[in-house]
Amino acid sequence: TWSIVDLAFNHEGTRLAAAEQDLRTDKYGKPLAPRGRLRMWDTETLDEVELDHARGIYDRVEFDPSGNLLVADSDDGVFVWGRERQPMWHFVDVDFWGFAGSRLLCIDEQRRVVDCDLETGEIRPTDNTAPPGRLSAGGELSFESSEDYKLLRLWDAASGEVACELAHDGSWGVAVSRDAKFVAYCSDADRIIHVYDLESRQEWLAVRGNSNRICKLEFSPDGRHLAAGDWEGTVRLWNLEQAAEYRDVGAANRDVLTEAICFNDAGDELMVVRPRAQRLQQWNMDTGVMSRETKLPLAWVFRTPARTAAISRDGSWLAAEFHDKDSTLGIWETATGRLVAKLSGHTKPIVFISFDRTRKHLLAVGRDQEVEPLVAPSEVALWDLENGTRVFYRSEPQHSVQRIALSPHGGHLAVSSILFKDDRGLRLAQPQHVLRVWNWQRGELLLEDRSHRAPILGLTFHPDGRLAVGGAGDGMLRLWDPVDKRIDLEFERLGGIIEHLEFDPTGRRLVSATRRDVTIWDAVGGRRLLTLPIRPGAVDYRFNPQAVFSPDGSRLAATQNDGTVRIWDSRNRGGRSISQGHK
Repeated sequence: TWSIVDLAFNHEGTRLAAAEQDLRTDKYGKPLAPRGRLRMWDTETLDEVELDHARGIYDRVEFDPSGNLLVADSDDGVFVWGRERQPMWHFVDVDFWGFAGSRLLCIDEQRRVVDCDLETGEIRPTDNTAPPGRLSAGGELSFESSEDYKLLRLWDAASGEVACELAHDGSWGVAVSRDAKFVAYCSDADRIIHVYDLESRQEWLAVRGNSNRICKLEFSPDGRHLAAGDWEGTVRLWNLEQAAEYRDVGAANRDVLTEAICFNDAGDELMVVRPRAQRLQQWNMDTGVMSRETKLPLAWVFRTPARTAAISRDGSWLAAEFHDKDSTLGIWETATGRLVAKLSGHTKPIVFISFDRTRKHLLAVGRDQEVEPLVAPSEVALWDLENGTRVFYRSEPQHSVQRIALSPHGGHLAVSSILFKDDRGLRLAQPQHVLRVWNWQRGELLLEDRSHRAPILGLTFHPDGRLAVGGAGDGMLRLWDPVDKRIDLEFERLGGIIEHLEFDPTGRRLVSATRRDVTIWDAVGGRRLLTLPIRPGAVDYRFNPQAVFSPDGSRLAATQNDGTVRIWDSRNRGGRSISQGHK
């Protein structure tokens, strides 16, 4: 098993080098003969670049500031490669420490700093003694863990004085950005990568890392990317500009949980619906301040799994059940709080509401609440909002409907449900989890799939009409072509329960939300791009995971299990985290 022990980017970020070691053991658990190797890739093509003398026990790699030289520290000395495959220099009896500008700095057995001349190959001792630990890529700080592995200490490389100390759990993966503004480390306990702002001494970002123990973290020279290598030899790469935490909105209050969120059409305000408080709030994304709060007669009755409020994609309308009118839906303008329409005719309590992309239709699911949700007869309705009429209705006495979605062109209606009775009305010993897609205008069933082993709570259409389906308990995520009845793409399985899916406006990214984290996917290739953890803490059973993109795709908002909403902004690399009081 090859394990990543070090990573390094070149100055332009076009090359990534890795030092790997073989940590296999025999049948008695004893390490085998040590093996190691040095590898390098082109980050644009992902092709590997061959190097001579790449076999050896390397424990550190680094590019010089110009990006033209690769330095590797091994048990046989320090090797330096230029533009050729063959090493240009081999310095013995020293260990690589870092660069100071264009100078290569090494240390001898007495920890004295020596200059290595890259033109002549000569070693010139200096009178300086190196501070403990490893020199950062920018040459300003050195860092290492304390003896008890409870603190991460950073020294000023020039003065040798301690610059700061951060509490951590002795994890191996530590990195300092080239500008010495950020330090990243990974917690061994939960595999969360923490990024700290060294100026404010506050956590700036936290992302869920590799599934195996992380051995090495590395910032790219421009600070835009973070690479992580683990014991299994996997290297993952994050674009930090797409993950910078911007701010939190709303106070942490589990009694005022968020039911629906949506950006306005301009993307500069976020609408937040809190039915139990009967409040519609609007938050300014530039200031983090609530700009408007409207009290509306919204119903709040806990139903699970349910979503009893929805905001149209442009942020202009809110749909929710009336407070004192059973199964009656109201439509309000978010800007003024004016009631636009009342929709009556449902015979069962509302458990799910959703607008289509054009705001012309509203979808609603009613379900009996006097029996267990998994075996509750249901009804499905589609409303035309231009004239306030119901254009599609289907009673489902054998199905407990979970989610519905309408295609962008409006012709296809997708329904996920649990089939709990057969055609004779007899209870099934093993309920089936069913996905169906209709052409609702013709009443034609286009697709029926029963391959999921758990309820389907993630359901949304791609802008081109394909359907994304997420399984609640099996972690299965698929992209269907409902017309050709085929699976176009299968994504990597997740361990959590997928309860929400949403595409960005371009259709190139898909976000899934569980009760543990929010994951952004490449909707073209099916790769997992980024995982953002939900705020740590106990998960409230009433928590409704949701995540939405802003209209231009630059912001992502996600509900949190303490009632707040967290927003990430790809345009604000050095963002802040703010919590405003609930009025």
